[in-house]
Amino acid sequence: MTSGQNYSVGDRVYYLYTNASGTRVKFAALVIGIEPDAVGIRVGRYDPGTQEIKTFESSVARASLEPRSVPCSFEATLEGSVA
Repeated sequence: MTSGQNYSVGDRVYYLYTNASGTRVKFAALVIGIEPDAVGIRVGRYDPGTQEIKTFESSVARASLEPRSVPCSFEATLEGSVA
């Protein structure tokens, strides 16, 4: 984890999350804003029920992000160019 990482709007990142069972999960995300104590991100994840990519926006601590160099299959959705 890179808690001291400086991010910029448009950076590709992973949002690191620990679920209720204690399993560490990585979600592909895109930085959409920088705040004094947090980073605004748009997160995407596959919904098996609808078989669609669902996105949501959140403000998270820098320590919960990890740089991502490879685009994901739904990068256009994260960028907002696809509804």
